[in-house]
Amino acid sequence: MPLKSIYLVPHGGVIIPGMEPGRDDDPQRKAAADKLLQRMEQIGQEIRDDNIEIVFITSPHGYMHPTDVLVNFNSVLEGWQYFHEKGEVQQQIFPANSQLAQIFHLLLEQEGIKVSPVILADANFPIKISWGEGIPLHFISSPEGPQVVMFSLPMNAGEEGNLESINGVADVLLNLLDAPMMEEHNVSVVISGDLSHRHDSHHEYGFHDNAQPFDEGVMEWIDEPTPEKYMELLNLHDDAASCGIFGMGLIQRMLERLEWQPVYSDYALPTYFGMAVSCWKPEV
Repeated sequence: MPLKSIYLVPHGGVIIPGMEPGRDDDPQRKAAADKLLQRMEQIGQEIRDDNIEIVFITSPHGYMHPTDVLVNFNSVLEGWQYFHEKGEVQQQIFPANSQLAQIFHLLLEQEGIKVSPVILADANFPIKISWGEGIPLHFISSPEGPQVVMFSLPMNAGEEGNLESINGVADVLLNLLDAPMMEEHNVSVVISGDLSHRHDSHHEYGFHDNAQPFDEGVMEWIDEPTPEKYMELLNLHDDAASCGIFGMGLIQRMLERLEWQPVYSDYALPTYFGMAVSCWKPEV
């Protein structure tokens, strides 16, 4: 199968030195952020070593629709590249695969999943992306590639009855990657999302006693991604306020079909929300 890896990645700006003021002032905060930085740099190297040509990425902070999955049709993504050694911020361009995105959109539509395209001007015009995609792509893509297929789940993904549509999106994605047209390509799926946002009473999200149990539950789920463990996370979600919970639902469904095991995982709390990095690959 062309799919070589699945990643759950964070998108907090604190990961990148120089992006958030005060990152390195507190040794404990710096150590937590540096741990995530090293993991993200590791993922970038793995993407290159595995000759990944196409990355499917989704984030809860990109273009979103109240009821529809959105699939980006533009062939150029406009993000930001952070050169922390020099303290510079420069515009970065990431190539997107518009043709494959349109096929993905068509297959979702044929399965009865509510889906709409996102396109700015025409397919060759650059479209701006947020930190949700831009921070992971900072580590895993470049103007030379890999090409990106960017999509987002609907804003109502968590409403009753909509979890089946998340399963449907995962099924369509896996079926597409198993199609003959993809045989010659190496593909990775990147789910961008963070854990509980309620670890700090001084932040607007406030503090909740279930923040730590939720994050601990995510790390247990990564090691043993069963439907039961995922449902436990869903039950804590309203208390924990995790932006990554429904992206994890995509991973849950894909792993049920693939039966892959985690290769590694890591967790850190360098700010008011928890962040996890994890990787799943087929057994060699």
